Amino acid sequence: MGDSDFYVAGWVATGGFGVGSDSFYDVSANIGYQWNKSIGTTLGYRLFDVDYEDESLVYDVRQEGLALGLTWAFQANSLQLEAGAGCEKYLAPPTAQGLLYLAAPCFRKFAIADEHIDTSHFFRNLTMAAPWPGVLLCCLLMLPGSVFAQTEESTDKESPWLVTPTFSSDPKLGNALGALAGYLVKFDESSPTSMFGAMVSYSDTDSSVYGLFGRTYFDADSHRLMAGIMHGKIENEYEDFLGTGLEALTTDDLNITFVRYSKRTRHDWFVGAQVIAMNYDILTDDPATQKILDAVGLSGFRSNGLGVVIERDTRDNQNSPQKGSHISFNQVAFREGLGGDVSFDRYTLKYAKYIGHGNGNVLAGRIKGSWTNDAPVSGYSSVDLRGYTRGEYLAPHAVTFEVEERYALGEKLGATAFLGAACLYGDGASCGDNDNWFPAIGAGTTYLLKQQERMVVRAEIAVGKDDNYGFYIQFGNSF
Repeated sequence: MGDSDFYVAGWVATGGFGVGSDSFYDVSANIGYQWNKSIGTTLGYRLFDVDYEDESLVYDVRQEGLALGLTWAFQANSLQLEAGAGCEKYLAPPTAQGLLYLAAPCFRKFAIADEHIDTSHFFRNLTMAAPWPGVLLCCLLMLPGSVFAQTEESTDKESPWLVTPTFSSDPKLGNALGALAGYLVKFDESSPTSMFGAMVSYSDTDSSVYGLFGRTYFDADSHRLMAGIMHGKIENEYEDFLGTGLEALTTDDLNITFVRYSKRTRHDWFVGAQVIAMNYDILTDDPATQKILDAVGLSGFRSNGLGVVIERDTRDNQNSPQKGSHISFNQVAFREGLGGDVSFDRYTLKYAKYIGHGNGNVLAGRIKGSWTNDAPVSGYSSVDLRGYTRGEYLAPHAVTFEVEERYALGEKLGATAFLGAACLYGDGASCGDNDNWFPAIGAGTTYLLKQQERMVVRAEIAVGKDDNYGFYIQFGNSF
């Protein structure tokens, strides 16, 4: 992708239509790293579903899980799998190359120039324990190289374009595949790099999210302007709705528009203002779920708000800090007089600290507090930790603690290990009750997508309590 050794690959297949099976679909998304001209590794996710029925035989199976793969790009005039499948060219002549991907040795031999090579020792199947069912990948002839081929030329100046896949899997939203694309620009040499971008994602629960955003710095970083617009339609399948122990099916229809401006006042201090317009509807066609929504007063809201922003920022980099700290306070007053149907206040205070300890390693920590006043239930604070889904647990107030070790494995590769805890309190709930605490722990890998800007993409697994978990491929550090 771009000038990096990072690439994406995947496929979507569907069939059946009563000819063989009644229905069949196969979806996979993978992130890979090309170590050299021949060898690469991939980490991805695959979902496979087949529905077959023939008289007394009913075969209705769905498999999904993580997959770890090894890729080998080889030079040859021809390639033939013993199963008889051919291989596409993925780089332009005069060098014809093929890329074979095996996550299990389903094809043990292939022929190159009449020489048979046993490849079974190269590959291993990665089967994850619950909450992910195991998955056995067979064989994939990769997509044409316009998707993922790497250029052999490199320059000191990085491309201003950025494209990365995104993926998430959790019990509430299912499996969501998406992408983020951005354009980077520097308005002056003394300001951090600004970014304009777009994102989109779609899940197998028929949920979709898309939006546009901009993050700008200019006039020697004396002015900061951020803006965005987002729409989401989220199909929720709760197994334990708001801690009631009841299953629920809801649809969240969310539209958000925001603009935030801040100005440097003295040294590293910034003061500014923000405006937010939010339309949030919670819908259901399930009578049992509607009774739960009515009982807890959860119906969404529509409101517009104005607020203040105060920051102190000593970080050495906006994307992957290796030293410094960031403290941020923002307040939003949602008011009916601004065109909404409800009035309430929200306050957020964040503090993050970054400590470098040699060879690019960083110990990062953060504390976050969120408080509301007269907010409807849908405007309450939520658990803000990897391993949990926003909105599944709600309370008027929340406090979050998190620490993360970011370990450099090389020039571009890294590893993360993190743990944290959040407490939801208010309306009679307190942090003295263990039921109101939500711990999380996880680990992952990072890839330096833009070296000059220290922009990363990360793949992480996080686990919380009560069977909460998440697998993520996302752009940027978590904080």
